[in-house]
Amino acid sequence: MTSVERIVDVAIVGAGFAGLAMAGALRRAGRDDFVVLERAADVGGTWRDNTYPGVACDVPAHLYSLAAHPNPHWSRTFAPGGEIQTYLRDVAARERLGDRLRLRTPMLGAEWDAADAVWRIDTGIDAEPLIARSLVLACGRLTEPHVPPIDGLESFDGPLFHSARWDHDVDLTRQAGRRRRHRRQRGAARPRTRPPRRTRDAVPAHPRVDRPARRRRDPPQRPRASRREPRRPRPPARRALRRGRRTLRLALG
Repeated sequence: MTSVERIVDVAIVGAGFAGLAMAGALRRAGRDDFVVLERAADVGGTWRDNTYPGVACDVPAHLYSLAAHPNPHWSRTFAPGGEIQTYLRDVAARERLGDRLRLRTPMLGAEWDAADAVWRIDTGIDAEPLIARSLVLACGRLTEPHVPPIDGLESFDGPLFHSARWDHDVDLTRQAGRRRRHRRQRGAARPRTRPPRRTRDAVPAHPRVDRPARRRRDPPQRPRASRREPRRPRPPARRALRRGRRTLRLALG
């Protein structure tokens, strides 16, 4: 390492929720020597990339906010994606990132230099790599959309795009109208055939077979007890108790 190389303390990759939260925590801890690398032209992470109709958070917005930047002005419990994107821009402005936020600066690779105990980060922009003592990956797990290998996807002539790269120029109402017209035309070209209706005369007559009636099984009857049953002999303790009560009754009477 030469003496002219610029070294930063912390390099943060990603300017979404995690990256902005890390930058704010470092600033509040008194560690201002950091940079935030963001490959896109704006902050926001997944809320910047996902703009499909109806996108919203499935966590209550007051719990989804950063503790250092509460927002009492959420429009509803589960905030829409555009409102969350605006909130993250406001967080970046409150943290006064300034030149520490490097937009349009991707991380193409990072190599650990064990001799100097630093990270050498290749951004593809500067001739020399960015050198940092600590590297924080806050790029998230939903950064790259995955297109499944569906048969016939290459020959599909309609609009094709991933929900994370939504094409707002496509008129979905017009596409739905085309599908309805196509179904009507296909139904007119191929009339629907119904099975013939069965009439009473068409039902074959079967001879009636008289089956023997089932015998009803009565529940088994228990033998009736006699009116007078022999008394059971009382235990000796009970006889002594009755004898004691009788003696007490005679003494009191």
